[in-house]
Formats: sequence, structure tokens, C-alpha cells
Amino acid sequence: MKIRKKFGFNHFSRAIAFLIALVSFAAPSVFAQTTTGTIRGTVTGSNGAPIPSAQIVARNVTTGVTRNALSNDAGGYTLVGL
Repeated sequence: MKIRKKFGFNHFSRAIAFLIALVSFAAPSVFAQTTTGTIRGTVTGSNGAPIPSAQIVARNVTTGVTRNALSNDAGGYTLVGL
């Protein structure tokens, strides 16, 4: 009496198909991550009134790279690509 193992090509191909499906579902989450950020805010005075045309500077202390912006009429600003 011989006992045959059923770990042939069929099980191997199922395992490969499972791994491909797993990678296919995980890959979009990897590509969705970004490497830049945005800072938004409002410049106001001590009385709470917005300050238009205020200069905003963000500096990366490690690289020294800076981003500049001016606040709008409502005191709002946006720094992108950080």
C-alpha cells in the first residue's frame, strides 16, 4: 500500500494565486501615501482681527529649505509642498 502526497502543482498554483491577490490588495495603500504636507492657518492680531499681507515662513531645520507665503485679506495662508 502506497501513500501519495497531494502537494503537487495544484497546491503550489493556489498558493501563488493567493500571494498575488494579497499583494494586489496591499499595493494601492502603499502608493496612496504622500511624502509632502500642507500647512494652513490664519494670522490674527491680539484683538482677533485678521492681518492681511503678513509674511509666513516655514523652515526645515534639518535641510534649511524654506517655504514662504503671504496671508490673504482674511489673514489666511497656505504653505504647500512641505
